Amino acid sequence: MTKDLGKRINRGRNFLGKIVGLAGLVITSTLFLDGCATQTSIIKQEEPWFRGVVCNYWQDKNGDGAVDRDEFIGVKDIFRAHENITIMAYVNGKKGAELTTQILNGEGKLVGEYESILPYVDTYNHSSFAPGEIYNKGGVGEYTVKWYINDNLVGIKEFNLIK
Repeated sequence: MTKDLGKRINRGRNFLGKIVGLAGLVITSTLFLDGCATQTSIIKQEEPWFRGVVCNYWQDKNGDGAVDRDEFIGVKDIFRAHENITIMAYVNGKKGAELTTQILNGEGKLVGEYESILPYVDTYNHSSFAPGEIYNKGGVGEYTVKWYINDNLVGIKEFNLIK
């Protein structure tokens, strides 16, 4: 019986090792009811003090004037040209650092670049785009958002823009 228990423990360790090996990847499946398709994507793990989000908008649900993680509306990776698009970055512990946000279309053309100095220890920074604004600058296709802190790449998100 002790021998069987030892085998079960080793199998459990092997299984746990495989799970831990996948911890650097987050697999998400996004389903949205706005007439868009379902897409599964693999997202690179970001720095623990940074989080990048691409969504439709932010809504202050609890009315406290501060951004909370559950207040991003329409987080997904496929947007239609007629939708609002908001690109947000959460940065912790980097007060006074320079945040640069770049948006590139699938051809590598820079369609937007925004710089700001982070005013607080915990900072949410966002760029909001009206319907059609990104489409008019870069057309349909794949887009990449890159975030830099003091010229060091800290996060990447990709999304698709369809007609």
